[in-house]
Amino acid sequence: MPPVIVQIVQSLSQSKTSFDDNTRSLVRTRLQQLSSDGNSTVQVSALTQLLAGLRTSLNIDSPINTDSVLQGAGLNALAVTGSSIEIQESATDDSLRIVSNGKEYAVLATAMRIVPPTLADGLSTLPDGRTLLVTNGYAYELAGTAADIDSFLSGIAFAGFTTTFRTDGGVNIDVGNNQRFVGSFVIGDVAASNECGYPNFVAPSGNPASEAYAFAMQCENGVTQSITPLTDSPQFFVSLANAGLEAQTNRDTGVISIANIGRFKPSFFVNPLNGADIAYLDREKNADGVAFRARDVNGDTIVDYEVLTATGVQVLYGVAPN
Repeated sequence: MPPVIVQIVQSLSQSKTSFDDNTRSLVRTRLQQLSSDGNSTVQVSALTQLLAGLRTSLNIDSPINTDSVLQGAGLNALAVTGSSIEIQESATDDSLRIVSNGKEYAVLATAMRIVPPTLADGLSTLPDGRTLLVTNGYAYELAGTAADIDSFLSGIAFAGFTTTFRTDGGVNIDVGNNQRFVGSFVIGDVAASNECGYPNFVAPSGNPASEAYAFAMQCENGVTQSITPLTDSPQFFVSLANAGLEAQTNRDTGVISIANIGRFKPSFFVNPLNGADIAYLDREKNADGVAFRARDVNGDTIVDYEVLTATGVQVLYGVAPN
């Protein structure tokens, strides 16, 4: 098996991060040293837990249990053993491929940073649903991505739309009339082939507040990936944090759980502000530039919220309690 950390840093060093060349060189050298110091099993263990679709956030100060077997949504349980894992760079884009027991997963490293060495190795989930992996003084932010990014982009372009990749691993699609689609790929088995061919996109039906409400990208090779909604503005989570509210996003469903408030699922679509929206935003926005407006948008008697920022308005549908 190739050295895990060397492959990770090679991919990251090619990605569009904010690091200058000197910092990248320093990180690359240090991680290459770490790849031979006997810690690879721990590092592979953390990535395996990520790909098992971890539902319950682990405390970042907790050590990684290399003997764990975790069950994720839509995935088979994966034994956390270094011998069954291989991490590869994609041949066509900046994503990483992780292969285990005949299954293959596409992951995008959205950021990497140096953290204090006193911060213990561990795995946790960021408020926006990305996974934060801390190991040996470095932190990696990871998200699911398309099995074949080129085919995904070509399919969207053929439909007449343009796509922008977000810094949180999600995608924005301009669908015209100042409206945009915001979503994220769910981590799942994408098989051994990198070739998707021409993708078919399947729109969901039913209640948009349902946890199962998701788009699907179907490849010609039989691979299907789910796409769940994301919040549009990064200021949303900043605003919650500044209000003392804890939030956690499950990217398997798109559902956001806000402590002592409730569970909400974003709309896939963000609409431009109209005159009434602009007036409301100017009057009600907080210090972070975010305003919340309570409504029952889908008529299910559960309170929904519209999130208004300078870039548009997005519905957060209230989700029934578990």
